[in-house]
Order: sequence, then C-alpha cells, then structure tokens
Amino acid sequence: MAYKKKGKIKIFFKEEEIIEPLELSQFLFLIDRLYFYLKEHREVSENLLFLIEKYLEDPCNKNINFANIEKKIRNLNLRDFRFFIEKSAENLWKFGEYQRSYLAIYRITKESPLKIFVIGILAYLIIALTIAGGKLKISIPEGRLEVEINSLGDGIEKILDAIEKHRRGDKDEWND
Repeated sequence: MAYKKKGKIKIFFKEEEIIEPLELSQFLFLIDRLYFYLKEHREVSENLLFLIEKYLEDPCNKNINFANIEKKIRNLNLRDFRFFIEKSAENLWKFGEYQRSYLAIYRITKESPLKIFVIGILAYLIIALTIAGGKLKISIPEGRLEVEINSLGDGIEKILDAIEKHRRGDKDEWND
C-alpha cells in the first residue's frame, strides 16, 4: 500500500525563550532525516502507517485508539536509523550526495510559541513528530493537524533517546 496522503501539520513548541540557531537546525535535520528514513524503510513502520491513515480518515472512530498508536510509535525499532543519520550528516556538505526527503517547511513564526508549519506525507510526519515527543491534536471541523512539543531541545533529546534505546538493546514492546 502506498502512503501518499499529503497534508500540513503545524508544530508548536511550548518554550518561550530565545532560540539557538544550532538547536533549531539540529531539530529540523533530525526530523527531516527521520521522515526520509521512515519513507525509505517502510518495513519499520508498515503496521502503524495503516492505523494512522485509518485514524486520519475518521478521528472519531471509537475502534481506533490513538493512545495505543502513540505507544507503538514510541517503541519503534530505530536500530538502523543511527547509521542512516551518520551517513546523512557525512554527506550533507558533499555536492549531489544529500538525498532530499521532500518534507517542506512552508512557514515559521516566532511569536511565542515557535510555530513551524510543514508539508509532507501525513503518516510519516505523525510518526516522526511523535518520536520527537509530540502530542497530536486534530481539529475535527477544520481537519487541522497540530503537534505540540515541549521544546526544541526536548524534541532532539527524544529522537536521540529513541535511537539509543535500541542500540542498548532495550525491549521492543511492538514485537511482544
């Protein structure tokens, strides 16, 4: 099944302090690479993609519990993502070797809180942003998707923790 339902998600961060350029670029780099990794390695999240698309079709469906989906997302096995991200970082400055993910930023505002509006395939965006500690909110009448993250630093830390969890061999609850 091809997961191609594109859409926009507004990400807002609860932090109200100054923004470090390095921290912003690191967060955006990690989200971009995680999004690309999930698209290229669909087997990692195949079961979740179907559930997320069903949930987005009808968020009021009582048969789909997003809290269970979030738990499964947070327990994804990202063992190979570390190698993937290191290779991406290596190739970042080499002409022509950086693979585009086609995740797009269409607006950034810093009016406290910081808001970043992104466009991409919704299922992959939701997985990547949930791994970063995001909480999904859907406005039913408007069909708007929002993700709230505590701070840039917290989002970075959550992604790096997800990578390290499987490197350390922590239990993978998805396969239990």
